[in-house]
Amino acid sequence: MLNLSLIRIYINRSHLILNKAFMSKKFYETNHINLYSPYKEVEIPVPWGHIAGKLWNNDLKSKKVLCVHGWLDNANSFDPLISLLPQNITFLAIDLSGHGKSSHLPNGSQYYFTNWIFELARVIKFMKWDHENEKISLIGHSMGAGVCLLYASLFADKIEKCVSLDVVAPYNYPVDKCYDILQQSLKMNFIYENDPDIGDKPYTYDNAIKRLLEFQSLNEKSAKIMLQRGMTQNIDDANTYKMNRDIRLHYKTPMYFSDDHWKLFLNKLKCPTYVILGKNSHIKGEIISEAKYIEYESLLKKILGSKFLMKEYPGTHHLHMNTPELIAQSITQFLTS
Repeated sequence: MLNLSLIRIYINRSHLILNKAFMSKKFYETNHINLYSPYKEVEIPVPWGHIAGKLWNNDLKSKKVLCVHGWLDNANSFDPLISLLPQNITFLAIDLSGHGKSSHLPNGSQYYFTNWIFELARVIKFMKWDHENEKISLIGHSMGAGVCLLYASLFADKIEKCVSLDVVAPYNYPVDKCYDILQQSLKMNFIYENDPDIGDKPYTYDNAIKRLLEFQSLNEKSAKIMLQRGMTQNIDDANTYKMNRDIRLHYKTPMYFSDDHWKLFLNKLKCPTYVILGKNSHIKGEIISEAKYIEYESLLKKILGSKFLMKEYPGTHHLHMNTPELIAQSITQFLTS
């Protein structure tokens, strides 16, 4: 039996390839309608290739919101939520490099957390959202939320509001772990250079879905949405698919910010910031301690005062995909008030 979602992947990819071949400009847009709302596929040129994204309501006079996904996810992760947010706002959800439809970094490069900050700056500049008197807002999930918080601190006068989905305490390692992390990173990146296909095994569609569901953060519907952009059908075997993400994203980044670094950056925040947490998320307690959440909540309240808001809703780490209807109204109110 034919899988309609896979047919849609093939048609969309073919349409994009044809458009790219006949467009003389490096930036192009193509119209799409998914299960949620119409959008435009965009490609933004960068020195190593392009940053891909999905653009809703490209109105020069509207509010602008840049959406940044989490680790190993892609721009599709915002489809369910954006469909419930005001249609008179311009949303751009991007694939960070090495994710979704964006270019991978060249061989010999490594993925640092700070890479994403430069990418946000490039995207904002290219979209001409950096006018002197204009501010934009940010919505980030997980790793993308950390990216947004850091960007909002570095460009505090250019960010109107920031929504952080399931992150209040950005992930960091103690300083005494830096030695081991750098050593592991060197080892794994040189292994990759000698064998770029390492770990890139093909998946059947069902196996790919099963793999995502093992993490117990996505439901089946959300997993299918993610994979529409997260994998590509193999040319030599129509029954298998290759993950689009760069395998190097699984390796530890050579250097992390310490707790003290993050506190320094967050102290520069000025914009109203809304942190939304999933009650059943594995992040709090398993990845980041409850004590650290309390510490950072207290810090952000001290920095931002009444401009800081944090609420917990039923849902997993991917609550913006699985249960967007529970948070859409409060995000709308936050962005538009």
